[in-house]
Amino acid sequence: VVMAVVVMIGLVMSRIAVPLAKLRAGVEDIRQGQLDRSVVINTSDEFGELAGALNIMTAEVRQARHQQEAYARTLEQQVADRTREVERRANQVVTGAAIGRAITSLLNIDELIVRIVDLIRERYGFYYVALFLIDAERRWAVLQYGTDEPGRVLKAREYQLAVGGQSMVGWVCAQQVARVARDVADDAMHLPNPL
Repeated sequence: VVMAVVVMIGLVMSRIAVPLAKLRAGVEDIRQGQLDRSVVINTSDEFGELAGALNIMTAEVRQARHQQEAYARTLEQQVADRTREVERRANQVVTGAAIGRAITSLLNIDELIVRIVDLIRERYGFYYVALFLIDAERRWAVLQYGTDEPGRVLKAREYQLAVGGQSMVGWVCAQQVARVARDVADDAMHLPNPL
């Protein structure tokens, strides 16, 4: 009888208590957020089915968490991109307002040109900015002011570009449309200048 009771207790432990302990440990792992562990019960009874269902649910939760993290990263990137765009546009508005103030406060056209060109360079962080005006015959875009030493040298040389000629400035003057290039050296209308 004692032997039969010991065998029965062993069977109960191996068939019921051990699988229940594994299921309980699996549920506790999920509760603590440890979704990379599986519950291993190699039986075809209810405990095995329950362990399989628990493992499927854990995998689905893990996949949903990964998708949520990927979405959060994408959202963070979109917010950062939009923030940079808003800051860029705010800088444009502030620069436009500063130019407007300069226009209303300066009566001398030469001072006004210098102030506008310097403001554009400073606010946008460009390495060089110049302002050209088209002559009365609409044949030449004449440099009025350029920043730093290149601007001074070109102004002293009375630098001008043909309207409609092979330069970005000449093209813009002829077409009356903005032309934007990330790297002017790569633009088809680029006119190299040693300065």
